Amino acid sequence: MGTEDISKRLAKESGIEEGKEELLGVENMIKVVDLEREVRGLKEYIEEKDKKLNEKEKVIDEKDMKLIEKDKEIERLKARLKSK
Repeated sequence: MGTEDISKRLAKESGIEEGKEELLGVENMIKVVDLEREVRGLKEYIEEKDKKLNEKEKVIDEKDMKLIEKDKEIERLKARLKSK
């Protein structure tokens, strides 16, 4: 059974003429390619957002460390004042 036979059988079963039936397959392939491109674009977009998020998290972590250091310094100075 060749592809021509399959196309004729599908056209007969679906009620769509053979030429249009063949075009549907091409349309579907084009849709698949378009969807693959869209998915690839979304993946790149997500990867870029992840990079930016990671950079922002690093900045936040650095600021948190500075705050912890400042809190320790404040506690040290308070203890020093109490001892006087």
